[in-house]
Amino acid sequence: MSRETCFSHAAPRGACLVRVLSSYEVIESADRVVRTVIQTYLAPNKTFREVTELLDNHAKNPLRDFGNACRRELRGPDPP
Repeated sequence: MSRETCFSHAAPRGACLVRVLSSYEVIESADRVVRTVIQTYLAPNKTFREVTELLDNHAKNPLRDFGNACRRELRGPDPP
């Protein structure tokens, strides 16, 4: 998201706050989630069984990395 987009009415304010206040790791993880959501939306519909299999496959869970990055950021740096 560009600076111009961030300050226009097109971008949700929350997205801009994430970009300003979050670490690079959280921003990159959030971008991957957004790309995954868009790709999934544009892909052919899946059966209920296929969706269940995708959710059960921990490697393909798009929110796992994002959630882990957010938790690491909230904990702060590890003590020396």
